[in-house]
Amino acid sequence: KELYEALYATGWGKDTRVSQGAKLLHTIRNMRRQGAAIDSVLDVGCSHGNVVAELWQSGIVASGVDIARGAADLATSLHK
Repeated sequence: KELYEALYATGWGKDTRVSQGAKLLHTIRNMRRQGAAIDSVLDVGCSHGNVVAELWQSGIVASGVDIARGAADLATSLHK
């Protein structure tokens, strides 16, 4: 936990592009198109929360958690 707290304290995670979650988002969208009943997602290690926000925009109820308080604070500030 201390590592992640230190990283977020120095600004790590401020690059808020969704690139690291793009494959996940693509997979979920494809599964839904094929009829999978994916109504909610829990993003463990959500970092800045962009994947959670993208899921909400796709009509999926999503929540995120992260071990680092700095990550949770960043996600909250970006996605109020």
